[in-house]
Amino acid sequence: MTDSPATAPETMLVILGAGASYDCIPGGFTDDWKVSPNLTGRVVRSPGLPDLPFETVRPPIAQGLAAPDNELINWTLNRWPWARPVVDHLRRTLTPGSDGVRQAKGLEAALRDYYDGRESVPEKERHLLAMRFYLRDLLWACTSYMHSPDLTGGVTNHLTLLRHLLDWARGGDRQVVIVSFNYDLIMERAMESSWDFSAGKRSSYLQHDRIKLVKPHGSAQWTWGIEGDASRVFGDALGRARQSIERAIGASEHRGLLECVPRATFENPDLVTDSHIQVPALAMPISRKSDFCWPPEQQDFFNDLPAVSKVLTIGWRGLEEHFLALLKPKVSKDTRLLVVSGGPDGTTEAESTKQRIHDHVRDGRYVAPTADGEGFSALCSSTTLRGFLG
Repeated sequence: MTDSPATAPETMLVILGAGASYDCIPGGFTDDWKVSPNLTGRVVRSPGLPDLPFETVRPPIAQGLAAPDNELINWTLNRWPWARPVVDHLRRTLTPGSDGVRQAKGLEAALRDYYDGRESVPEKERHLLAMRFYLRDLLWACTSYMHSPDLTGGVTNHLTLLRHLLDWARGGDRQVVIVSFNYDLIMERAMESSWDFSAGKRSSYLQHDRIKLVKPHGSAQWTWGIEGDASRVFGDALGRARQSIERAIGASEHRGLLECVPRATFENPDLVTDSHIQVPALAMPISRKSDFCWPPEQQDFFNDLPAVSKVLTIGWRGLEEHFLALLKPKVSKDTRLLVVSGGPDGTTEAESTKQRIHDHVRDGRYVAPTADGEGFSALCSSTTLRGFLG
């Protein structure tokens, strides 16, 4: 049941998209955020993973999930050969044709085309299941690289943001709800560095008295259990995991219990248990998608939230219409909005996201919406965040 206005704490929503993970390494630790360490070409090491340059291992934004010239992507793809047909389709549709006629598609639309072909080409179900494992391994690896001692030793922009949010929440009867649409575990690692949080426990996500984390599109450390004869799988860890794909064909939409897997090393992706087969609990980035992969307690918690006083978005394009519909009743005429985006087109993207949110949350509800095109690193090193938190 939703708290009454008299007892509900002041609530802030922080929404993280792929751009937040891409810009997770601080640009610098001075007031002049543009004075940043030169990371281009720096080799980053992580246990069980190949030594690769920073620009190769940073979490990709949507269009980069199938980049043909990325060594980490190709290394991960070799682990999951059944995902190659999907990646091939993406590489050929995310870029314009050499004839100047075929137009490039967005990632979500390109995946939708492949997804819609399952009925006539049943092999595609195997490919899409393998794609979940591919995405799981890729984003788990990126998480590991971003915490390498070759970078900042785990001091990420997520950690800086979390510190400011905790100060704000402890300053009154307040709570912060972080909504992450990212599969990676960068925010989880920041929480593990800040209090007794464990990404291997579902209860940890809502356990803190002031800071909550919900992940509507799932997480690299979550799995759906699918009933099967696990006693008959054999071979090494990768072989058993590949067999779980074979067993899950035809049952991929029949979800069992969502579990958080133990924090295993990346080189051991064996997710087959004694009683059932498990498939990564990830909502595929498909256009017009209304499907979420969060645990029921996270969905219930979000649905029961009172009106929020502030909404901060970082690296999020606001394309999830189903989530925007859930967000609409949470805002009021007094809600403040700050949209943060980075990169060469950061200002344009921030303005577009702000407009997109307004198009779905109408009636002029937001007070003084602001678009910031300087990016996550700039936000953490400027007065903009402190001013927004007030």
